[in-house]
Parts: sequence; C-alpha cells; structure tokens
Amino acid sequence: MSAATGPVVAACTGRRCSALRALSARPDSAEQLSAAVRDSAGAVLVDVDCPGLCSRSAVAGITGYDDRTGMLGRVWWLERVEQPPLADALVAWVRSGPPPWSAQRVVDVPPALRSAVLGLAPPPVTVPARAPGGT
Repeated sequence: MSAATGPVVAACTGRRCSALRALSARPDSAEQLSAAVRDSAGAVLVDVDCPGLCSRSAVAGITGYDDRTGMLGRVWWLERVEQPPLADALVAWVRSGPPPWSAQRVVDVPPALRSAVLGLAPPPVTVPARAPGGT
C-alpha cells in the first residue's frame, strides 16, 4: 500500500446516528473512528449529514481508493456501528488498511462486520480539485 492509498470512511453525523452513538455503551465511538483514520496513512474521513438510512441505526460506509487512477471503489454500507463490537471492528478494519479496491463480495468484509453489512453501493463520483483562482 502506498502512502497515498488508504480507506475512505463516510460516517453519518446526522441527528439520529449522532444520538445513537452518544447513548451507546461506547459514546466515544466517533472519536475512536476519527483517531483510527487520523493514524492511518492515506485514510480519509468524510462526515455525511444523513444518507437517509435512519431506520438502520448508526451507519457508516467504507471503500478503498486506487491512487494510480484516482478512483474510489464500491462502498460497503454498515449498520449498527455505534454498538461496541461493531464499532471496534470498524476501527480495526480502518487500521488494517483499505478494503480491496475491487471488493465485491461479503467475504471481502472482515468476519466481525459481516452481520452489519447493509449493502454495496456504486463508487462515489469524484471531481478533481481545482487550485484557487484556477480554471
């Protein structure tokens, strides 16, 4: 894995997900996830206001990034990530590196998180950044 490659994690910061994290047995789960991303080379944490999955408890998405092409992989959406065993497993997955960029099967997800898989979504569309004042 190169220094520019790391997991990309989308964590819901909407009202319901935030409240569920605060009320859980692990109210610091968001801080633990943030620390794991911060300590992982090339990792990125994206705060998502609300992906509309409120009925599924607190949710997060994770994908890999291909630094050669600049492409993101498909996103694994996970539910119940405020619960300590799942929160810990997500942090461990982030610390171990990104999911395979080509991950397509549930067996590509760590065993401790397989029960939390909501589904696999298409890769997000990315737009190259422009320099300030650039065209």
